[in-house]
Formats: sequence, C-alpha cells, structure tokens
Amino acid sequence: MGKTHCLMAYFLVSFFFGLVSLSCSKGDGPEGELPLVFESLTTERDTIAAGDVTKITARATGSRLTYHWSVSIGIILGSGEQVVYTTDPCQAGESAITCIVKDAHGASEEKSVKVFVTAL
Repeated sequence: MGKTHCLMAYFLVSFFFGLVSLSCSKGDGPEGELPLVFESLTTERDTIAAGDVTKITARATGSRLTYHWSVSIGIILGSGEQVVYTTDPCQAGESAITCIVKDAHGASEEKSVKVFVTAL
C-alpha cells in the first residue's frame, strides 16, 4: 500500500507542475504576443507660443514596441511613448508631429497630430 500512495503522490505532483508549467508559458512565445494596435496620439495642448512646450503621448499595445518620432517644425525632446515638443522663439505656424510605432515582428502603424505655434 505504501508504493501505491507514493506513486499516486508522484503523479499528482507531476500533474500539478505540468499545469503550472503550461500556465506560465502561455504568452511567452511569439504565438502569445499581442498584435500591434496604435490606439491614439494626443497632445497636451494644440496651440502653443513659439518657444513653449507641450507633451505628446502615443498610446499603443503590442509586444516589444518602439516609437519613432518626426516633426515638420521644431524639435522632439525625449523618446518612448511620451515626448515633449518645442520650437525656438522664431518659429511659428502649423507643425505636424508624427509617431510611427513598430513591434518586434516588423508591423508598424503611424499617426499624426498638429500643433499650431503662435508668434511671440
């Protein structure tokens, strides 16, 4: 009877660790990674004075995302999902700020926002 209890305990422990192993590996590989979805690109303020700053935020979901920023006038400070946009005191006009989000599998999505820069 002792061998039967030991075998039963062995199988139960093996079964339990097998379940834990399965639940931990879910989502670890490429088949469990989230697809890229670029949800929104927003600006803290859509009108700023020349030389002023505003935050720009990209909201995206997916696996191992990278953010690539560009701007028609002014500069982007920082990197990642939130950056700061600014211009020098002599720049005015409408500026398009573009963010391209890429995932580890090469998928990408692009969005743009406009900020109007007023002269001092």
